[in-house]
Amino acid sequence: MNATEFCELVERRLGWEVPVRNGARWKGLVVEAHKVNQRRYMDIDLYTWENLQLAVELLAREKKSRSPMGVFSHVQRALDLALDVEPDIEEEIRVVMRYETQRGDPEGWVTRFARADGHHRKVLLDAWREAVR
Repeated sequence: MNATEFCELVERRLGWEVPVRNGARWKGLVVEAHKVNQRRYMDIDLYTWENLQLAVELLAREKKSRSPMGVFSHVQRALDLALDVEPDIEEEIRVVMRYETQRGDPEGWVTRFARADGHHRKVLLDAWREAVR
């Protein structure tokens, strides 16, 4: 990937429009690509093309529109979120729900797991483990 391709990616994924300079779109694209290259070389280890693409995808999921230069401020957050991956507990929760269903679910764990969302599922799983001890 190069700076021009990055600007086009931002245009496609985030809805940003290349500014038209002197009646030509490509001139605006060249100017933006130059800005991207200058900013990228300020911290080449942080602003790799892969990290920038990760930030674009994060912003696209959040449905936020940014310019190519605006993407740079979200790179560290995107990396933090990518590294903050919790272990997949869904299989363990399915096993617990089957176990509780077979027992007749006297304490209502199946209903609680079915209603829990996000990080609350992990909290609930920890509570179930504590209750089973």
